[in-house]
Amino acid sequence: VEDYLSSLDEPFLVLRMSKLYSTGEEDTSPIRGWLRAFAQGEEAKCATDQYLRPTWNADIPRVVDMLIERAHSGVYHLSSARTYSRYEMALAVASYFDFPGEMVVECSIGDFDFLEDRPRDNTLAADKVVAETGFAFAELDDVLPRIER
Repeated sequence: VEDYLSSLDEPFLVLRMSKLYSTGEEDTSPIRGWLRAFAQGEEAKCATDQYLRPTWNADIPRVVDMLIERAHSGVYHLSSARTYSRYEMALAVASYFDFPGEMVVECSIGDFDFLEDRPRDNTLAADKVVAETGFAFAELDDVLPRIER
């Protein structure tokens, strides 16, 4: 599809996003699931071998507005800069909200029964969009204080 769009000589945007999360109760990301589990005294099994760049959903409309207003065209990755394993991310969440780190249990992504294989590297480098717009994606550590417990 991207090759086809490029061949048209018309402006286009293809936006790829890494793992999105939000700060409200409506959040369907792993963060909300972990917080619910921790609050109920349950452990969370988290893969040490799958990597992602958690991206705050509130950043997406801001950077898209910049791309459109400045008439950018092409393929862009939208993500924060820091890479976490799911395990590291869950530990960061548990620590910030004062849950014991022992509630986060190490496992492999292969330990889960998914219908399809999941990639181990789910990171996207946003270097291009950052260089072209100057946009700074929020990092998880900066957004954790905004997340409703």
